[in-house]
Amino acid sequence: MEVQQNFSIVGIGTSAGGLEALKEFFENVPLDSDIAFVVIQHLSPDYKSLMAELLAKSTELPIHVVSDQMKVEAGNIYLIPPGKNMTITSGELNLTQKPILNDLNHLPIDIFFHSLAEYKKESAVGIILSGTGSDGTKGIKSLKEHGGMVMCQDPLQAKFDGMPQSAINTGLVDYILPVEELPVELNNYLLNPGEIDAPARELENNESLVLEILNQINKVVELDFKQYKRPTQIRRITRRMGIGKFLSVSDYLKHLKENTNEVEELANEFLIGVTRFFRDPSVWEAFAGKVIRELVDKNRNSHDIIKIWSIGCSTGEEVYTTAILLLEEMEKIGVKFTIKIFATDLSNNHLDEARKAIYSNGIEEQVPDQFLKKYFIKEGGNYQVIDRVRKMVIFSEHNVLEDPPFNKMDIVTCRNMLIYFQREAQFKALSMIHYALKLGGYLLLGSSETVGDYKKVFKEIDRKAKIYQNKDQAKYLEVNTLFQQSHVGSHRVGGGSKNQNMEHRMIQVMMDEMTSELDVAGVYIDENFDILHAIGEFKQFVVLPDRGFSINLLQMMPNNISVAINSSVRKVLKTKEKVSFTGLTFEKNTKHLSLNLLVKQVEVRSGTLRPCFLVLFLPDTKRKLTDKQVSSIPSPEYPFDSRYAELEQELKNTRENLQATLEEVETSNEELQATNEELLAANEELQSTNEELQSVNEELHTVNAEYQLKVEELSRVNIEMDNLFKSTRIGTIFLDRHMNIRKITPAIKEQFNLRENDIGRPITHFTSNFGEEDNQVIMDQSLNVLHTGIPAEREIHTKNMHWYLKRIMPYLDAEGKIDGVVISFVDINEQKTSKDLLNSNQKSFENVLESVNAGYWDWNINEGIEYFSPSLKKILGYEVTEVIGSLDALNTIIDSDSQGEYKKALDQFIAENNQETFGAKILLKTKDGQKIPMYRKAAIAERDSEGKPTRLVGFHFDLSSLV
Repeated sequence: MEVQQNFSIVGIGTSAGGLEALKEFFENVPLDSDIAFVVIQHLSPDYKSLMAELLAKSTELPIHVVSDQMKVEAGNIYLIPPGKNMTITSGELNLTQKPILNDLNHLPIDIFFHSLAEYKKESAVGIILSGTGSDGTKGIKSLKEHGGMVMCQDPLQAKFDGMPQSAINTGLVDYILPVEELPVELNNYLLNPGEIDAPARELENNESLVLEILNQINKVVELDFKQYKRPTQIRRITRRMGIGKFLSVSDYLKHLKENTNEVEELANEFLIGVTRFFRDPSVWEAFAGKVIRELVDKNRNSHDIIKIWSIGCSTGEEVYTTAILLLEEMEKIGVKFTIKIFATDLSNNHLDEARKAIYSNGIEEQVPDQFLKKYFIKEGGNYQVIDRVRKMVIFSEHNVLEDPPFNKMDIVTCRNMLIYFQREAQFKALSMIHYALKLGGYLLLGSSETVGDYKKVFKEIDRKAKIYQNKDQAKYLEVNTLFQQSHVGSHRVGGGSKNQNMEHRMIQVMMDEMTSELDVAGVYIDENFDILHAIGEFKQFVVLPDRGFSINLLQMMPNNISVAINSSVRKVLKTKEKVSFTGLTFEKNTKHLSLNLLVKQVEVRSGTLRPCFLVLFLPDTKRKLTDKQVSSIPSPEYPFDSRYAELEQELKNTRENLQATLEEVETSNEELQATNEELLAANEELQSTNEELQSVNEELHTVNAEYQLKVEELSRVNIEMDNLFKSTRIGTIFLDRHMNIRKITPAIKEQFNLRENDIGRPITHFTSNFGEEDNQVIMDQSLNVLHTGIPAEREIHTKNMHWYLKRIMPYLDAEGKIDGVVISFVDINEQKTSKDLLNSNQKSFENVLESVNAGYWDWNINEGIEYFSPSLKKILGYEVTEVIGSLDALNTIIDSDSQGEYKKALDQFIAENNQETFGAKILLKTKDGQKIPMYRKAAIAERDSEGKPTRLVGFHFDLSSLV
């Protein structure tokens, strides 16, 4: 059993043109969304997808490229990786390798939607965006069959409308909107389930409203759903109301009466069925072993035609499953005989799909590999059932509750249809099935179905697989459709009450007794002579055709009887009076029979617009026929022999002329057929090539769209870089390994005579504003940086003495390897001028100090370092380059006589910290030991965070000349 998650999972399918659509979609998804989005695209396995990086610019939701068995979490986006197919089971995304031999097998959207439908059932949501082809069309059918919801981008807005239009053509899409509006409607659908609770309760408590809706459906599409179970119908109705944003049942009913399209949509919701190949494998294993094997073995010698009726065949998967198992069993025991499978359904759309027998490659997970290779042909990205199997099946629209059943069937399959019927309808359907089966015929039901009240006539073969065998041949239909229809409007259908069942049983007994005692049979037909129902031993008068099948009475009767019936119906329709024949003769099974015929118009359902007729067959027991009498048609109550003889002769002549013409046409057709087959073969090859090219084109378009967006981003980056270079006014040259120019900035024109069209040329071809020697140094340093990777830096000036800081750095590629150099020239002319001016001022200051025998000093108290100016060093006899500024050196040059008193006064000044300046006379020792009296003046230059002095500056004045 799969674990269900309580948040919504939305599958989004797209291919060509999908990048723009996805960006716009996610730009409109709320940041607090608790929906998990799974994006399925057609991606080329030969290119790295940039989708995650590109989508990240349009949403802040976390984006993941899926890895196998990745768990799905709410509020996240999941992207299919290139070259993979993806499914979801138990809340995990599973990856399989994309088929290598043929890209056309790659329909990842269909595959994912199938798995999403089976996992999330009615809460599954699928969205189709821009793309070519039809991928996703089969998938949305699965979503709808499981009760899910489908949205689609408006084809007029989509860059490529193939996928959206293909989805819309199915008639199953619930919302068709511009892509930017899809997230809003998605949230409204998923986040407001309470809005459909009130209508559901209203429908549950008011049966008349439901019946009014069902009557409207019957009026428009001529399908009567009154005998179906209410809970399923109410869910479907409220779902359509939610999609249409109807808050009250009365408003929706009014909409139905004004909009036939909505009626058809609702009817389609009721008709959606869930089917697949080999659904419930254990059932088909039991069916093959206990039914098909027995039936084929029984017919080994007789070679009778095996007839099968598949009721509610939907899109044909189970029908073809049955056919394949029959063929396998016949091949196993080495016999061949004719098999006819009559497959019926209410939905013409389903029948059209079944006749085509084309299925997506999602069936690879359903059909055993040996059967897939043997009974299917690859058609592009799909599989088609082979002709041999398709020719075994005849598809037809048929309502098991209203239309007459087939008979003499060896097998009837009716899986998972009875569960949708109310009890009375189930009883009626089972009576139809019982009547259709041969004695000893087999019945296969769905896993949740039983034969109910018919357990006395059906022998249970396999309880788990729901296989039964008919042990009591039916001679009549237990629930007479003719009478049942007259009661439909008079009571609530499907109540299953004991009184109603008793009433029907009484009617059945009465009909049985009357037809038996009077030896009468009758048929109820419409104006087209199609049989609507039959009573009594009707089969003694008719013969089913050996090939195909028909419910047309004229095609089931001998020629002379058909003529009489045809004539009678026409006369009744014109005169409104009954017509009778007596002594009509015919031959059946080498026996000569005679009957009387009565035809009259009847109205079974009040208000019906279709004329219907009752045809009664009464055996003519008074006549004993000879062989000669059999060939003649007796006279009816009105003369028509001569007229019919003329018509028959005219028809005979027409047929002879037609046959001659047909022979001529057939000769021409054979020649045209040969030419046509050659053209078809060529066309198939061209179609296959075209589809392959289309698939490649989709992938390349997706890659191109990603790269195009990346190019746009790079273009923006380049513009930003150009603006940055212009604003900094730093001249820069990018050189490759061969010293050719890669790129330049506008400011480089101040150093080199370069233009944009010089890119690609060697730098050595150009002159600069620097000297010849400097040009060579630049080239030498560039080559050195290229080979060593060590940056080089140097101040350099132009010929007109404008200064720059030249910096040469290695140019690194994406892998960090040196692939050239970057030379930049930073304008430092102002700094250089300021520095020169500072040096000049400092020199002048030194000259002044030297002229007055003075010098200045700078003392960092915490670090114990004192600076002495050159003029002070000169007074003390030191060279300018000698360092004497340490605290220890200071102690050595202060005479010992004044050292203690000076230090005490200085420490007191610093400790008290209440004055800004300090002065004292001291004796300093020169380098050669002489003593010089000097006056030292100090001031506080810096303090710490607590206000304590940390740096002193001051002057020394030579007092020698004053002594």
